[in-house]
Amino acid sequence: MRTRVKDFAVTLIDAANAEKTLKITKQSPKIFSEGAWVQFLFLLRFWMNDGSPGFEKTDMAIEKSVTTIFDVFDNTPINNLVDFGKFLYKENFA
Repeated sequence: MRTRVKDFAVTLIDAANAEKTLKITKQSPKIFSEGAWVQFLFLLRFWMNDGSPGFEKTDMAIEKSVTTIFDVFDNTPINNLVDFGKFLYKENFA
């Protein structure tokens, strides 16, 4: 199961990296696929210990963890920093 989860994560990471133009914003498939496996294990354990009606707390944990991972993967702060650096470079040397 670990291999399948990691392989699936690598597929998603490679697809997202293909859309990125700067090497600094690309994510390491090896590191992030391992992170996906750890996240899966965390959510599985959370679900096993969830006593809330209809597993409502598990639903919230899934939503929040996935949102957090996508925010990390998106690299918005790094993209903004690179964009700002390009602007400053053009303004000072153009």
